[in-house]
Amino acid sequence: MSAAVQLGALIRPVLSYLWTGHRVPNGPAAEAMLMAIGMQESRFVHRDQVVPGKPAGQVGPATGFWQFERNGGVAGVMQHALTADIARHVATASGVAFDRDVIWRSFATLAGDQIACAFARLLLFSDPRALPSANDAAEDEAWEFYLRNWRPGKPHRGSWAGFWRQAVALAGGDAAPAPSAPVDAVAALADRVARLERRLAAIGQAAGA
Repeated sequence: MSAAVQLGALIRPVLSYLWTGHRVPNGPAAEAMLMAIGMQESRFVHRDQVVPGKPAGQVGPATGFWQFERNGGVAGVMQHALTADIARHVATASGVAFDRDVIWRSFATLAGDQIACAFARLLLFSDPRALPSANDAAEDEAWEFYLRNWRPGKPHRGSWAGFWRQAVALAGGDAAPAPSAPVDAVAALADRVARLERRLAAIGQAAGA
């Protein structure tokens, strides 16, 4: 299924849910990163990692369109102070037990696409830096953002440029350059405010303990 179809059918609904329910910023910057990483990791084709010689029926080691490993991205989102509670709510809403193995295996199924997308957005949300803007000039910044959070074993830089340009165009960065910049700025500001509020709450809880 193409990235354009995934944007409308999967990514935008999940981003809307995360913003409405949990104030995780959405908009072109988040859309572009999720599309580019999805294309880079799986081409939005493989929910189970392609491994030469892997026995039939074996799952992993990475699953979902964003290729999360059980003890990597899945565990990270479930345990991070900024994302753990949201991840639990997402799992409950998806009818999936808040269990590392269960969630990881669900990503390999069609029914697990929404929770996989939510976890991918939450992994990006856990990064203290603002998301790169959805424009062609941010290609290198977006690549570094991807490397820092996904930590791919064999990063393929050559394919990223094309995927990033396609993601930016689909997110509206190229099609509507004038309005996209304010939207990105507001999303980045909302992102920073949300992170600051969560850190202050954590500090308050620690002080009262």
